[in-house]
Amino acid sequence: MNSQQHGVVAVSETVMPACEQATAKSRAIWSVGKVMGSAPQLGSLLVGIVAWEILGWALDFPFLPPFSRVIVAWWELFQEGKLVGNLLASLTAMVIGFSLAATVGLTVGIFMGLSKSVEHLLELYVNAFLASPSIAYVPVFYIFFGISNATRIAVVFWYAFWIIIVNARTAIRCVDADLVEMARSFGANRRQILWKVMLPNALPLIMAGFRLGVGHRIRNRIKSGDSNSHQFYVVRWVEQTC
Repeated sequence: MNSQQHGVVAVSETVMPACEQATAKSRAIWSVGKVMGSAPQLGSLLVGIVAWEILGWALDFPFLPPFSRVIVAWWELFQEGKLVGNLLASLTAMVIGFSLAATVGLTVGIFMGLSKSVEHLLELYVNAFLASPSIAYVPVFYIFFGISNATRIAVVFWYAFWIIIVNARTAIRCVDADLVEMARSFGANRRQILWKVMLPNALPLIMAGFRLGVGHRIRNRIKSGDSNSHQFYVVRWVEQTC
C-alpha cells in the first residue's frame, strides 16, 4: 500500500511540472498570437500618422496641421491645464446627458414594447424625431438654455434618447413568446415576467442601443459645437498656435 502511494506521489511530481510547462507554453503562444493579430492595426495606424505628417507639411492647410505640431499643441494645452479642464467639462456633460437619456429612453421604450396603446400614442413622434437631423434642434437648446452646461447636457440627451427608445422597444418585442407563456404557466405575475424573463432576454438589444447612442452622441456633438464651445475653443487655439 505504501509503495502504491509512493508511486502515485512520484507520478504526480513528474506530471505537475509538465502540466505547468504546457500551460506556460500555451500562454506564451496566446500572447504572441495576440500581438501578431494586432500588428496589422498598429501598422495601419502608423501609416496613417506618417501620411498625416507628410500631407500636413506639403499642403500647409490651416485646418490640417502636421501630426507633430498637434502633439506639441496638445502638450502645451496640457501643461497650461486647459486641455484637462475642457475635457472634464465635456465628459461631465456626456455622462449626465447620456445617463438621463438611458434612464428615460429605456423606460419609454419598455412601455412602448409592453403596451400597444403606448406605442400607437408615441410611435409617430419617436419616428419623426429619429428620422429628422438632430443638429437642427441645437439652436433651440441655445435659445432656451443659452451657452451653458445645460445646453451641452440637452444636446447629449437629445442625440442618444431616440435611438435608445427604439432599441428598447424592439428588444421587448423580440422576447421569445414561449418563455413568457412558460413563466405564466408557472404562476408568474406581470412584474416577475418583466424583471426575470423579458429584461434579461432583451438585454443584448438594449445594450446595443446604448452603444449606438454613445456613438451617435459623439459624432453629432462634434458637428453641433458652436464658436464658444470647448471643442471649438481648442481648435481656434491650435490654429493660432500652429
